[in-house]
Amino acid sequence: MSLTTLPLDIILTMITFMDPLDVINLAQTHCKLLHDVGEQNTVWGGIVRQVRERNVAYPFNLLSHSSHTTTLRHEATAPARFFNLLKKSQHDGYVLKPKSHRFVVARPGEQFRTLRLIPGGQILVTASSNGLKLWDLAYAPARLLHAWHLNVYDHL
Repeated sequence: MSLTTLPLDIILTMITFMDPLDVINLAQTHCKLLHDVGEQNTVWGGIVRQVRERNVAYPFNLLSHSSHTTTLRHEATAPARFFNLLKKSQHDGYVLKPKSHRFVVARPGEQFRTLRLIPGGQILVTASSNGLKLWDLAYAPARLLHAWHLNVYDHL
């Protein structure tokens, strides 16, 4: 039995459990069906969910229906790209440099007491006397950091 003779829903389900780089290779084959399936937004959304689960990422950043396939593909392949960079950095003379810098600035008069990066690397939690803030560190160079302020009430 050939993969392409299976019902489409079975193919879609199987592909969401594949390694992201294998899905990219599968979509580059000469088979139109596999190419089309490998380009579907729903496929990459499922792959991103699997990658987040495998890499202990938080469920905080839920997938939006407006996520583009390119963005989903980029997130799904991020762990593999990161590990390839780490492997390269083990060679003599190779220096691993940051790809981007994000600056988290406290408001005037506010001083951070604690900083914690949530597994997955996209959310930073800061604590100050004013409360907690969740910072979205997602890679988007043209946009300012977004923070959610959570008030803390002392009931003791």
